[in-house]
Amino acid sequence: MNATAQAPSSTSEARSYSIVKLDTQLGNFTATFERYRAGFFAVLRKGYAGAYHGDGYHLRRIIRGRAVIYLATTARDVVIGAAYIKRNRRRGGTSVDPRHRGQGVATALIQSSFAEFPEQYSIISVDNDGMINLLLKLGFVRATSVAEIRAVTRGEFRYLSDFRADNGYMLFCRHSETRRAERKLLTLFYRKRSVT
Repeated sequence: MNATAQAPSSTSEARSYSIVKLDTQLGNFTATFERYRAGFFAVLRKGYAGAYHGDGYHLRRIIRGRAVIYLATTARDVVIGAAYIKRNRRRGGTSVDPRHRGQGVATALIQSSFAEFPEQYSIISVDNDGMINLLLKLGFVRATSVAEIRAVTRGEFRYLSDFRADNGYMLFCRHSETRRAERKLLTLFYRKRSVT
């Protein structure tokens, strides 16, 4: 999938980028990913500066989660944005190079995943206002009960704990076996299949 998106820049000119889809379940994934590997990880590193857990961490999540990667690339194949979603429907990450933020890149990346993953969810920190606002704009809804979170997360629910309602959010902790750590003050947003 290579779709071209036009996004306004901070000036009056429009910038072009393409959305490239890489599916770990296809035989050509490894060879195709190598073409974008450095740019993909560079964008994630810049976007998750203080919370980046390393290239290997993300690559393991992508492979184990049988993920689909969405890249925003320039005409010269420079990666300016990256996102991935695992087959369990959980968004694994979305990041845009700081020089290209505010141009609709994150929106295009997330929207590109809707065809393959019309139902999906994101577990994010409650202080990630930018992503929360974007998810709401794109039709995601906030989980407001433990039952709702259990239904959405299915098998991942066993890693979640310490649920409590706070200011319209259902907050919880998530135990990460990979990081051997507990992430606190998380919330969940999800998107249901559109009915048209």
